[in-house]
Amino acid sequence: FAGGASIAASVAVNEVTDTVTATVAGTKVQASGALVVDASAEPTIVAVAVGISVAVAGSSGVAGAVALGGAATTNTIAMTVGALLTDSTTASGKGVSATSVAVAARDDSTITSTPTVASVAVGLSSGTAVSLAIGAAVSINAVSNVVTVLVDRVDISTTGAVAVSATESSIITSVPTAASISIAAGV
Repeated sequence: FAGGASIAASVAVNEVTDTVTATVAGTKVQASGALVVDASAEPTIVAVAVGISVAVAGSSGVAGAVALGGAATTNTIAMTVGALLTDSTTASGKGVSATSVAVAARDDSTITSTPTVASVAVGLSSGTAVSLAIGAAVSINAVSNVVTVLVDRVDISTTGAVAVSATESSIITSVPTAASISIAAGV
């Protein structure tokens, strides 16, 4: 009797959590040009997990080979992005004067996940041969961002535009790949 066994596992765990804020609050602003309050984030995760399992057994009687392989990735992005223009009134001796005003917050999150596994089992015998190969690849991804813009209690004097925008754009690319080959030959 001859036996061969192989187990392989690869795991990648990634998490990006942060707060990005741009604030103009409680102040007098007199700009000869544009006033821009801008907050942005571009977190990126690239996760690669690779597992390779190979088992070979040979005998003139009974031969058995078992190969088990796994690869998993878990990726999370949780951002808070905010742009604020607040508490600047002319009644309080403050206010905002500019040729134009833009208040913007933006998040562009990206996750690329490629767990890959290969399992190969070979049992060779002149009698009885048995082989088993199992491979599993798993990818778990989440993006839970909060993007806010606030313009509150502000007196604005401008000859141009007042632009307020909040933008969230997330891209998740997940390609889990598993391949298993099992060969049993009795001659």
